[in-house]
Amino acid sequence: MWKIVELPFCAAYGEHADQHHILLTCPRAKEVWRLLNRTTVPYLQSFRNLWDMPELPDGDQRLRSAVITVILWNIWKARNNLHFNKTITPAREVLHASRKTCNFGLRGCRQAQAPRCSRSLDIVL
Repeated sequence: MWKIVELPFCAAYGEHADQHHILLTCPRAKEVWRLLNRTTVPYLQSFRNLWDMPELPDGDQRLRSAVITVILWNIWKARNNLHFNKTITPAREVLHASRKTCNFGLRGCRQAQAPRCSRSLDIVL
């Protein structure tokens, strides 16, 4: 198959690159979480525990889940960019890409919900 990773090592730090490392504990991922003021994230047992962290102030579970998923997806894309293209994606670019993706998704919010979605997004990103 195309671009299958035989040796799962972190392209940046040479550590074993499992999901936990790539999404939470890799220094590159830690910087993303630090910029989001989520400095406890790297200490979670699993990335799945992100959904158990304190909610956004308005408590919109769907929006919260979507934002977490988008951030993880962009961390993963940055990892792949480094691994396959040898190109570093700075943490701020990961967040910028996450915001762009979320803003694109806001187009799907109903008119009445759009301001609330946008406020919640500003809190996280």
